[in-house]
Amino acid sequence: ARDILVEAMKRLDKAGYKITMHVHDEVVLEVPDGTASIDDVNKIMCETPVWAEGLILNAAGFECPFYQKD
Repeated sequence: ARDILVEAMKRLDKAGYKITMHVHDEVVLEVPDGTASIDDVNKIMCETPVWAEGLILNAAGFECPFYQKD
């Protein structure tokens, strides 16, 4: 799970997202209003690494003005 999260974090960084922190299986991003969408982030998070072919990944997220658990 850690390796999959790291792969996703690298893709998010490459896409220009500022990762503020990560906790277990979640990533916290600091994104200016109106510059991105949850759908875009989820799409990046759900990309299966080549070395894990066949693994089905899913992601969910939400927007808020400060860090909180869903």
